[in-house]
Formats: sequence, C-alpha cells, structure tokens
Amino acid sequence: MTKKTFCWIFACLLTIVMYLSSDHAHADSITTQGKCGDNAVYTVDSEGVMRISGKGKAHKFIADAEVKKIIVEDGIEEIGQEGLAGFGAVTEIQLPPSVKKIGEWAFRTCKSLNKIVFSEGLEEMGKEVFFEDTALKEIELPDTLTKIGPQLFYYCENLKKLKLPKNLKEITWGIFANCQSLEVIIWPENCKKIGANIFFEANRITSFTVPDSVKYLEEHMLSGADNLKTLIVGKGVTKVKKSFASKAMSLRKIVNRSNITIPLPLEKDRRRWFVNGKKVLKMEGSMCWLRIVSMGRKSIIGMTIFFITDTRTIGK
Repeated sequence: MTKKTFCWIFACLLTIVMYLSSDHAHADSITTQGKCGDNAVYTVDSEGVMRISGKGKAHKFIADAEVKKIIVEDGIEEIGQEGLAGFGAVTEIQLPPSVKKIGEWAFRTCKSLNKIVFSEGLEEMGKEVFFEDTALKEIELPDTLTKIGPQLFYYCENLKKLKLPKNLKEITWGIFANCQSLEVIIWPENCKKIGANIFFEANRITSFTVPDSVKYLEEHMLSGADNLKTLIVGKGVTKVKKSFASKAMSLRKIVNRSNITIPLPLEKDRRRWFVNGKKVLKMEGSMCWLRIVSMGRKSIIGMTIFFITDTRTIGK
C-alpha cells in the first residue's frame, strides 16, 4: 500500500467517524420528539430549537415554553390551523420553499416572535395568522403569496414596517386593525381591491394614497381610521361605495385623481361639507381636490359641519 493510498483511506475513515459522532451528539441533545402530522415529525433539542421535518401538513402541536426557535425543513407543505400558536418564548421561525400554505391562527400569540424568515414559494395565508404577535416590528412577505385571510396582523401593536407581496390582488378586511405603531406600508404593484376597516385603530396612519391599480373602494374601507387626515384616490378607481370613508372623522384633505365622481363622507347627521356656503355631497374627478383651511362647528347637537374655504380643480 502506497503512502498516498493510506492517507486517502485514513481521511475517509476520519470523515465517517466525525459524521457518526456528530449525529450521535445531535441525538443525545434531543429532549422531546413526536409526530405532528400523518407524515411529519418534530424534535426539540436542549438549546430550545424545534425542527419539523417530513412531508405534507404539520399540525397538532402542544405549545412548549422551552422552545425558542422553530426551523421547518424542506418537504413540509403546510402549517395547519393554530399549528404553532401559543409558543410564547419563540423569537424566530424559519420556513422553507416547500411551504405553500399557512392556516388560520398559525402563529397566534407567539408574543416573543420578532423574526420570521419566509422563502419564495408560499402562496396562501389564513386569517389572523399573526394575532397578538406583539414583538413583531418589521415583516416582509414573499412575492409568491397571492391570497391572505382577514385581519392578518390583528393586534400586532408594535409592527412598524410592512412589505406586502407585489402580486397580491386583494387587501382583505381589517388587515392592519389595531396595528398601533404601523407607519410604513409598501403596497402591492397589482392590487385591485381593498377591503373594509383596513386601518381600524391603526393610529399612526395619517395619510393614505390608494394605489393606481385599485379599481374598487369598498364599504367602510376607512372606518375606524381615527387619525387619517389625508386621502388620495388613485387614477384607476372606477367604483366607490358611498360609505367608503365612514367614521374617518379626522379627514382634512381629499384628492381625487380618478376620472369618476366620488361621494364625500357625510356620516348622515353627524357631518356636512360646505364650499363657499354651499353644501357639497360629491367630488368630481380629473384631479379635483378639497382642502380644509379652517373648520367650524355649528351648535347642533351631535353634528359636525366642515366649512371648506379653499377648493381648486386642477387640469381643467
């Protein structure tokens, strides 16, 4: 046997020994293991790392206070309803490209979760997936995501910045409800429809520009947007529900870039708009805008009347 052959054999044996030792050490560190689906299993090691492996759908977890990090391995295709809910100590979740769907309430009340790593491949998320995940401050959803459930970020009180997928067609109702710290939203390039109550008690949102790709403004779209002061209606809007801005009582400036006439928020007997002493019910299109320079309150119980003293039409 030559020296070269001996060295080669020795190197191979050393690699095998090291691999077996590493595998054995990993096995020794496992503190909990079990099934989490028909073809899925999980392990939890002594450092609080949970690994989910196998195929298909993963669900039926019992929240473990010792788990600090969750790694979903390639092969898992779905996180089921309430799949990872209630893991209060988890700070990070990693998802592989194989995960296509995340069920409703999947990460509910993971109150220490501050980092979630998505991969391109995710297509659908159910309602209230991040309900009361109060440690989340910033999140970027993958562009492959095309369907989301209502109130996706409900009560994510410390969420400040959010990037929505560029291919998302519909913003479902209440998506940002009670996101009291939210300031920056990067909107989808191809969004067509926006649901109701999107800014309900999202008190940091003071201005909203409806993307030009949006066609419809739904009923109660801005209901509960208590601090919204400026609204800009995009060029692509073709249909507006009469109550689209109901209860958005802080509105002071409205810009209509569309080609249609839009109804002004009146709140029935609680609010009226006037221009030069004349009552105004609608707002024309083609770059028309209204701005409240001064506002007065008429002494009628339960009614707020806005006196608009500056009105301009641009592009006519």
